[in-house]
Amino acid sequence: MTVGIDAILFDMDGVLCDYSRNTRLDELGKAMGTDRETARDVMYNSNLEWEADAGAMDVDAYMAALSAGFGRTLSEEAWLHARVAATQVRPSMVKLAEELSGTLKIGLLTNNSFMMQRHLRTVSPGLFPLFEGRAWTSAEMGAIKPHAECYLQCARALDAEPSRILFVDDADENVTGAVVAGLQGYFFTTQAAFEDELRRLGVRLG
Repeated sequence: MTVGIDAILFDMDGVLCDYSRNTRLDELGKAMGTDRETARDVMYNSNLEWEADAGAMDVDAYMAALSAGFGRTLSEEAWLHARVAATQVRPSMVKLAEELSGTLKIGLLTNNSFMMQRHLRTVSPGLFPLFEGRAWTSAEMGAIKPHAECYLQCARALDAEPSRILFVDDADENVTGAVVAGLQGYFFTTQAAFEDELRRLGVRLG
């Protein structure tokens, strides 16, 4: 069977990693002397995270905005501690990605800020060195999923035709955005189902 793809572009949270937003908010709340819901208000009940993820804020501006929201200084160390506590790499998915990298180009695209770009290797050390030089945040691209430019910049970086890239995400709107941009899209639910899709596309596994 002819392989239908030359590259796979993975989402991070919910695909390559388990991510608990509540754990992150709990840890931020502890660090700032407040609770989960206050931390949620600061981080997510505004446009702050969206603007940061879209590359509209550099690290200093992002941290200053968070600190202003909390009414006290949020240190980079506290931010990082909360994100690390909330993130667990899925070893079986990393093993699969490593296997796939033998015959396909692989990359990672996550909706995240320049702050996350700075700390990706600390937040998700199990993804490296496998994704070294091929792990991108939306902030770096200057566009957030599901906007087409976000995917197309990754396609250029992977040196692959968009139509030959399979984008894998656990958010339906992001998969739809990739398809609109000309990529192939797959809505991720389980690793087993994903492996079945790869075989359908002609990718030989194990």
